[in-house]
Amino acid sequence: MAKTCNDIVTDLYAGYRSQAIVTASELGIFDFLANGKATPSQTAAALNTDCRATEQLMDFLASSGYLVKEQSKDESGEVFENSAETTKYLTRNGLVSLMVPCIKHHIAFGQDLYHIVKDGQKHQDTKDWESKMLWLRDTETREQYYRKTQAAALIWYAPAVSSDHSFDLSQFKTACDLGGGSGDVAYAVAKRYPNMEMTIFDMPQVITTAKQYSPAEVPTNVTYTEGNFFESELPNVDLFIICSILVILNDENANILLSRVYEALKPGGACLLVECLFDDDKMGPPIAHTCDIMMLIKYYGKVRTRIEHREMLQKNGFVNVKFNKSKDETANTTIAFKPT
Repeated sequence: MAKTCNDIVTDLYAGYRSQAIVTASELGIFDFLANGKATPSQTAAALNTDCRATEQLMDFLASSGYLVKEQSKDESGEVFENSAETTKYLTRNGLVSLMVPCIKHHIAFGQDLYHIVKDGQKHQDTKDWESKMLWLRDTETREQYYRKTQAAALIWYAPAVSSDHSFDLSQFKTACDLGGGSGDVAYAVAKRYPNMEMTIFDMPQVITTAKQYSPAEVPTNVTYTEGNFFESELPNVDLFIICSILVILNDENANILLSRVYEALKPGGACLLVECLFDDDKMGPPIAHTCDIMMLIKYYGKVRTRIEHREMLQKNGFVNVKFNKSKDETANTTIAFKPT
């Protein structure tokens, strides 16, 4: 669709939308309005913020669909309340709100896109996890990393691999969630397949944090393994589940990882990838392009098409590649097998 002048200007200023949402989340506006309707002056008084600026921010959020605005019945002025989705996802314990610290981090990194495109400069080599994983340097950022990975797992990845619309994994007796992060994907799969022995494989810092914040009742068929994707011996299992790991890797490192996974798999085993994917013509979906730019900036990785996924898997020995497209296009699944 051709862009109008106003469309172009709106796109150029789109960054203000994300800043507005992050600001409202951090100031507690969504939490305050979850308790009921309020005017901007009431909101500002409760949160100790500037009344005029608060009103402008709330008007912006209402125009964007995050708040609902109406005239007060007692003629005290306009009152605002959260939309149902805002209360569900952006209040203090909402899944998306848990991602806000990481989203702020990505916004800051976005300023480097010019230099990355011009000369290929990047922040970190994604193969050197131990020394350069920015999120894991102290306790606070470890918790932020955990909350972000938990949110992504619960919103996208766990449903993609453990719902009625997912691939049937009942044939596999042993499995490894490679880069399991918060552990929520592994927990979901382990609950759906109680006869499957599941291990969560990730860096020592991540495993420590996952155990610290694990649910009260972790499935008894789940264990934890510490290691490095590229250096440690990978578990010898029937199934590897890999959620949004290839997307952060360049082609060289992605092929190295797939090769290592193939070697560790038992004959007849499978690799299950959960990733945001491009349409084959790379003209959509929009969420894939947003993810692609984010990967370029933060990790120097990239979103791929189904054709590219198939080619990479086949290059590393996998056969019988199958795809399952998610409804929201954020967590498509690909399964491929190691010959018997």
